[in-house]
Amino acid sequence: MKKFVYLLPFLLLTACVDDEKAIETESEPAEFVIEEREYADPPATSGYVPDFTTTDIEELPVEVLEELSVERPMSETVTTDEMREDIDTFLRAMRYGYGPYEFYGGDEAFLAAENELNKWIDSQDRPVSTLTFTGKLSDAYSFIKDQHFGIAGTQAYMKEVIPHSVEDWIFTKEGDTYFYEGEEVISVNGEDAEAYMKPSLGESGEEIYRTVSMSEDGAGQWTLETADDTYTAFSFQMTVKQDETDSLFDISETDEEIPVIRFGTFMFTEEQDFTFEDMFEAIDVIEDAPAAILDLRDNGGGLTGFGTRFVHELTGAPPSHSESVWLDTKTINLLMMERFKGRIEEGVIYKTFYEDYGLFLPDPNEEFQLPDESAAGIETFDTLWAGTDVEISESPSLETPLYILMNENSGSAAELLISDLLEYDQTTLMGTATRGMFTSDAGSLFYLPNSGISIHMPGSVIVSPYSFEREAIGIEPDIWLSGSDAMERMVEWVEEQHVE
Repeated sequence: MKKFVYLLPFLLLTACVDDEKAIETESEPAEFVIEEREYADPPATSGYVPDFTTTDIEELPVEVLEELSVERPMSETVTTDEMREDIDTFLRAMRYGYGPYEFYGGDEAFLAAENELNKWIDSQDRPVSTLTFTGKLSDAYSFIKDQHFGIAGTQAYMKEVIPHSVEDWIFTKEGDTYFYEGEEVISVNGEDAEAYMKPSLGESGEEIYRTVSMSEDGAGQWTLETADDTYTAFSFQMTVKQDETDSLFDISETDEEIPVIRFGTFMFTEEQDFTFEDMFEAIDVIEDAPAAILDLRDNGGGLTGFGTRFVHELTGAPPSHSESVWLDTKTINLLMMERFKGRIEEGVIYKTFYEDYGLFLPDPNEEFQLPDESAAGIETFDTLWAGTDVEISESPSLETPLYILMNENSGSAAELLISDLLEYDQTTLMGTATRGMFTSDAGSLFYLPNSGISIHMPGSVIVSPYSFEREAIGIEPDIWLSGSDAMERMVEWVEEQHVE
């Protein structure tokens, strides 16, 4: 399926072209075509459920786990024996506390990484700097693309797929042919131009096309071949900057009364001057409008439950397309409990948004019972909502056209919200590709006993057609925008669609 949007013809002028060479479009409105996304079904979630009865890796004792949760400074150096103890501790904690453990290869992959580390340690005849050890640890586990997983505050796998474009190359389209300054486009970087061409908006919101690459080698010099000439230019990383005000929450409207809802975070603290209830007021605003803009730029996430309830109230049903793997072990329960306690002391507010919603939210004032046996399973839409008496529509729908502005810093819970809204044809994504950190959660935090290296360890894995194989890549927009004036161009275009 394709979305067709018809605009009045426009005159495209470029700074480097004389007036007599200005390009005028056809007298008939041109079709601005947004291809419908296709998502492959991910593999069965059952393949990612760990079996704790078949592993030779033993869970760490409770007293050791309690010590790991205590923050400590990084040492300057570590001995070979200290490194061996640290990597053994790391493996055992990950085996029983890392949700995507099987997703990234299970015992085979993690033991192979540990063996490589031990070989390197055996080659050392003196203590090494902890920074060197940190680098080796990150290299060994760089097969983990999970962007929530961190070693010493940094992802083991650094994001490589970043959108690039050439800012000055602006294209129009007639039929199946693209034109650059009136010249028919033959190829981009020696390849079929169609693979690069993406819908975009000009300075006044006019519809144009830009060349965009999401490949790992998108940076560097690009070559554009037309029927008349060959052009070269260096590409730039596409970014969408947030406004200088940097508001975390706001409900405003454009000059033509199109509402603009700003959600800058889903992480709530006692210091903020707005509440969950304030943000839910945006639902009525959206429902009463001919169209609405949802600004998720620089929203790094927070409570996914907020997005679940927001989509539920807006469409009639909570998200239903994803499944997740849960763990119930001493490791994850103890470390998550300590993590919750620490964040609550820092002023972070946790909330389920449903009275009977089955979230793990321990009461820090009560003694927490650890499980006797390690277990794991799958959580689906049916198992999550069964017996909750939560009203769910049999035919959920999004009536108001919703335009989402996102950027390279939109991640985690914000990406899950975007994924949930992709269920509806009325959703259009604009901006640039998101961060790509939405197959796990923020999880727990622990420290290796000798080096003091911090480990951020997500506790679950989320399997969804929208996130599968998109980790460290992100969700791509329907209409690509970059720069500090992305919102202004977006507003011009949205008003053109919905204001008579």
